[in-house]
Amino acid sequence: MKAFNSKKAVSPLVATFLLVGFALIMGVVVMAVGGDYLSLEEESEEEPASVDLINIVDTCKEKGAITADEHSALKEKLS
Repeated sequence: MKAFNSKKAVSPLVATFLLVGFALIMGVVVMAVGGDYLSLEEESEEEPASVDLINIVDTCKEKGAITADEHSALKEKLS
């Protein structure tokens, strides 16, 4: 019987090991990237976003993009 030929069983076995190995490697990569992403999120929470907006408003006033009245109104809203 050709259905039980041992040479044909090698290819599915190799394919199974390759798929399992690929899945393990992808899991390691996802966990490493996810860990880095979470650590970056924790670092970014230390500084509030409103501080950045105040700096942007100050820069806009210096560059002449907004008037002094607009600047003071925006700073009051952000404070």
